[in-house]
Amino acid sequence: PCGYNVTSQNGTIYSPGFPDEYPILKDCLWLVTVPPGHGVYINFTLLQTEAVNDYIAVWDGPDQNSPQLGVFSGNTALETAYSSTNQVLLKFHSDFSNGGFFVLNFHAKLTTAVILLHKPMAAFQLKRCPPPPAVPQADLLTEDEDFEI
Repeated sequence: PCGYNVTSQNGTIYSPGFPDEYPILKDCLWLVTVPPGHGVYINFTLLQTEAVNDYIAVWDGPDQNSPQLGVFSGNTALETAYSSTNQVLLKFHSDFSNGGFFVLNFHAKLTTAVILLHKPMAAFQLKRCPPPPAVPQADLLTEDEDFEI
């Protein structure tokens, strides 16, 4: 199906028409809701779309005014996103040429203190970890103009 509301601890969303290629000129919206106090962890296990023109956009909340977590497109897999709220909105768009496929899994994950790490077209949230134990005679890396931690 092309878009629906789903309330679940976990699940899988497939591109329209899967396992066949998705049709051209499609716009689909999915609202994923997990239990309160949880975020939504999304993992693309298959992502083969026409780069840039066909995409899946992900928002951290129930609508397109929510902060955007990323726009996923092209021929990659294992892309991930993690929301800070218990809802994400997914929008799939395909233009007038070429089809493709995508499969994404989602599951509820307890929210924790996080650091945001940004890269083009995506955002990832990581858990804070305790500092590692001291290592004798090790080099210490620090952030400067040439190196960003």
